[in-house]
Amino acid sequence: MPDLSSKMSLRPDLQAIFEMIPAKMRVLDLGCGDASLLRKLKIEKDAAVCGVEKSQKMILECVSNGIPVVHCDLNKGLKDFSADSFDYVVLSQTLQAIKNPDELLGEMFRVGQKVLISMINFGHWSVWSHLLFKGRMPVNENLSAPWYKTSNIRMGTIKDFRELCASKGLEIAREMPIPSLERSFFRRFSSNIFAKNCVFLLTQSEELRPDLKTIFELVPRNAKVLDLGCGDGSLLSKLKKEKSAFVCGVEKSQEMIKKCVSSSVPVVHGDLNKGLSDFADKSFDYVILSQTLQTIKNPDELLEEMIRVGDNVLISLINFGHWSIWSQLFLNGRMPVSESLPSPWYSTSNIHLGTINDFRDLCRSRNISILDEIPVNSSGIPILAEQFPNFFAQNCVFKLRKI
Repeated sequence: MPDLSSKMSLRPDLQAIFEMIPAKMRVLDLGCGDASLLRKLKIEKDAAVCGVEKSQKMILECVSNGIPVVHCDLNKGLKDFSADSFDYVVLSQTLQAIKNPDELLGEMFRVGQKVLISMINFGHWSVWSHLLFKGRMPVNENLSAPWYKTSNIRMGTIKDFRELCASKGLEIAREMPIPSLERSFFRRFSSNIFAKNCVFLLTQSEELRPDLKTIFELVPRNAKVLDLGCGDGSLLSKLKKEKSAFVCGVEKSQEMIKKCVSSSVPVVHGDLNKGLSDFADKSFDYVILSQTLQTIKNPDELLEEMIRVGDNVLISLINFGHWSIWSQLFLNGRMPVSESLPSPWYSTSNIHLGTINDFRDLCRSRNISILDEIPVNSSGIPILAEQFPNFFAQNCVFKLRKI
């Protein structure tokens, strides 16, 4: 019988992906084409494979090669697949054709433990030199269709993709430029110019945001914890696993609720602007609200509700008195955009912009005792944030209790 594996040559980026996947893994390939990667993984690494493909012609080819394949439009998500059903989810040279790449990236992590993405780099010198010298959109081996027929609607560079990953809390475990730039001393910087493609191995970061780390440290073992606006449930998941806490989250976003459920974090769908009427008095040891108070219509009323429901309240506050905010207003004459405040003024959800001093005044007026106050700074000089938090602390965590 002929050795089929020896005849199966792959595109360079697919070969790189093949080498990154260990034996006997569960692999889902999105936009699998003729399933050449999946065939090689199945034959040589005994992988349990499945493909997703839109083209009927490619689906027939997959089936004829004995590869299971699902007909699916990636722009509609991956609802046919359950959470954590694969070890690796692969997307090769397709991200630029997706309407909402960030949403698909989230779906890939819902379905799989790790993600491998092969990306066409629109920062390659041949792309911008073609534009500069010929005044036309480039056509090459990676971009074979003319501008009026191309499916490439999201033209990003390697640097753009790194920033997308950082904004989503994803770790780039490995980055492989193609062609290889291993001999280049400045390979991390030159890849954006000299790599036609790049393969990324992504994992979800288990690191908590600095303010959430502080909150985690303040919660004792075996506590009953309610997290308002819990997001993906990362804090609650860590409290549950490492401190045996009884946890519950409240979240408005359906996408975040799905992530909580996939992490086995109990969550209630709720709008914080409507109060906490579903929860009884003193039903939790700790009630948490992190970087959300400024988005609430009536922060004082929600604060009272939190005091009613919990014995202790932990609030992480974005400090609008930080020097970087008022300096942007003073020097640029514009509302600030930063890591903590990523949205421009016309689309922000921040409607109550307060400082640390403002929050102290609110607590005093409501007879709420500040038991602990911990300035949090992701950059800068810690001692300045500790001594002058209203000016030098980007965030502040407060532990509160009713007097």
